[in-house]
Amino acid sequence: MCIFCGFPAKGAMTAHMLYILERFFDSKASFTVPIGGTCEIANALVRGLEKHGGHLSLNSHVEKVIHEDGRAVGVQLRNGRVIRATKAVVSNLTPFDTAKLLRQTEEEKAADPLPEPVQDYVAQFSKLSR
Repeated sequence: MCIFCGFPAKGAMTAHMLYILERFFDSKASFTVPIGGTCEIANALVRGLEKHGGHLSLNSHVEKVIHEDGRAVGVQLRNGRVIRATKAVVSNLTPFDTAKLLRQTEEEKAADPLPEPVQDYVAQFSKLSR
């Protein structure tokens, strides 16, 4: 069992564990875990998000990024739901996966093409293998 996270040690980085264990026996060391466990860190982040008007959606798979006049303005989910952005659309995907969400059909390209630098980005990361 991984000492601090509650997950099985299989797959844990040995060097990281050795670093932790070495300091575990240091009399000056202090180890803390949030009351309720480390999941409370995520819960606090969600409370902060909601306090500022945000909403966390789990298992919401993005099908494509929606853009208008050269700006990303929202996303369309796999289930067809559209979420419009008020300030920005941010991706934490790899460049390869982000490029997939920016691809356009020929009809979309004719009606409202992506800015040239974004087209270059999509072309570059669509060609590279992972």
